[in-house]
Amino acid sequence: MEIFDDDIMLRTDIGIEYAADLMKIMNERNLNLYIASRSFPINYSKEDAIAFIRRNREVFGQRFAIDFFIFIGNELAGVVTLDDIDYENKSAHIGYILGKKYRNHGYMTRSVSIVIDYGNKTLKLHRIYTSVIEFNKRSLSVLLNNGFYIEGISRDSFLYNGRFYSMIRVARIFNY
Repeated sequence: MEIFDDDIMLRTDIGIEYAADLMKIMNERNLNLYIASRSFPINYSKEDAIAFIRRNREVFGQRFAIDFFIFIGNELAGVVTLDDIDYENKSAHIGYILGKKYRNHGYMTRSVSIVIDYGNKTLKLHRIYTSVIEFNKRSLSVLLNNGFYIEGISRDSFLYNGRFYSMIRVARIFNY
């Protein structure tokens, strides 16, 4: 699937020829801290990128996650993912990563807007949610500018290099 918005293209299917570009994005400084996750290896390899691109996102024919790869021009700039898709409760988690050279241009705000619109209109989601580490103001701004609201704060819930960080929980609710 491809979705276009001016100079942004989101693709849900890409080939392994983009593995080196994805590896570069994933290896940017402190990524594990900013996304508050240990799911990405510290030294993200080309093999890790290939596995990410090829990973199976379906169980019994139903998608539980969708990766939307962000392209600016012909360059891979980042990825927005809807995961933990719960069709029964009509909810999903959203996560995203954008390469450093593409930040501060509104690309992620627009990409998240496209993905949540897809989640609402195509997947019929009622709720999309995520958490943001306390100091990541840009990420919080992306979400607030897309209609998310703060649900609460999980104090000292993420331990990184011997220090605890709080997480800001946010969600967007769609009414039918």
